[in-house]
This record gives sequence, C-alpha cells and structure tokens, in this order.
Amino acid sequence: MIKVRGFNKNFYKLTVLNGIDIVVERGQVLAIIGPSGSGRSSFLRCLYFLEQPDKVVLKEKACSIIRSKPEPNNS
Repeated sequence: MIKVRGFNKNFYKLTVLNGIDIVVERGQVLAIIGPSGSGRSSFLRCLYFLEQPDKVVLKEKACSIIRSKPEPNNS
C-alpha cells in the first residue's frame, strides 16, 4: 500500500499540485490522467523522489516518510 497525504509541489510562485491525497492498495491498478500541464509527471517524479516535493506525507507499508521544504527566510 502507498498512502500520500497533503502533497504539494510549487515551481517558483506557481502551485502545480496542492493538497493531493491518494491511497493505492497492493495489486491495485491506477491511471493518472489529465490535460497537458496538469501535474501528472510532476506527481510521479516527486512520488519516486526524482524531484523534491514541497510537502508530503508518504506511507509505504510500515514505513513513513515526511518531507517538507523549509519556509524561505524573508529577512
């Protein structure tokens, strides 16, 4: 099982994925569809950590991974 909660990805000031929640059970087949530029590839690349997600809680079987980029320091 893979469980994703609160998945966010930004490119500069453009939010491409915001608050994605998904659960994929073992053996389940899933298709991710959408128009060009909707974030399908970005989601998959972040899911496999080929790109750094801005915020995500990822659970795979008994393993939990929590990643969040630090907030920029505006001082």
